[in-house]
Amino acid sequence: MSSLEYNAKPFLEALCKYYMEFIETDFKSNRPPSRRIVFTRDDLVSDIKLDRYHKLNQTAIDLLRNSFRTAHLKSVSPKSFFVPFPSECVNRIGNPYDEISEDEFFNIIDEMFDDFKLGNHEKHFAALQDIYEEEGKQGVIEYLKNTPVTSFFEDIYELWKNKQILDKQSIYLYFCDLKYEKNTFPIFYIPIQVEVSDNEEFILDFDPVLLINEEIEEIA
Repeated sequence: MSSLEYNAKPFLEALCKYYMEFIETDFKSNRPPSRRIVFTRDDLVSDIKLDRYHKLNQTAIDLLRNSFRTAHLKSVSPKSFFVPFPSECVNRIGNPYDEISEDEFFNIIDEMFDDFKLGNHEKHFAALQDIYEEEGKQGVIEYLKNTPVTSFFEDIYELWKNKQILDKQSIYLYFCDLKYEKNTFPIFYIPIQVEVSDNEEFILDFDPVLLINEEIEEIA
């Protein structure tokens, strides 16, 4: 079915009615959706926030609009989407020739990770210590300029790896959510199969179905 042939009105009316019942009755008259967004399970990453990566959210929406017929997000490499170190991080370190002790230098690095709420602290801190020993401050500056804080590739890897550990887990792409008290419920979700290619990229295969709680609508 093409996107032009699909009549979304009946489906959207039923969906709005479904969630309105929960909102009007304070989620008490019926059982709320069992599927919730939880970013960790058993201390393992189980969800990714797409909006942390520039343009990734819009890319996912465009993919849905085109009924997954485009090549967007079909493969994910380490350079596909990433979060760079803020330029202010280099400014914090200062001139590479300024006199400063190693302890003072890494105190600045620690504060930088806290102030900018940067991820992967242990991984980067260990790498920066090694670089500092071999190349000094200039090597650290180059690292901060050219190395991402984190990447969508790394997040996908964590999901893929943890899927092998967690029992009966699948990977989905969520669209839209409803927040109630301390819970966040995805409204739409699409199954994804994740495989590793020969050139060590992740291949994402999206099922052409849009799921909403226990309802399924064909979208392609």
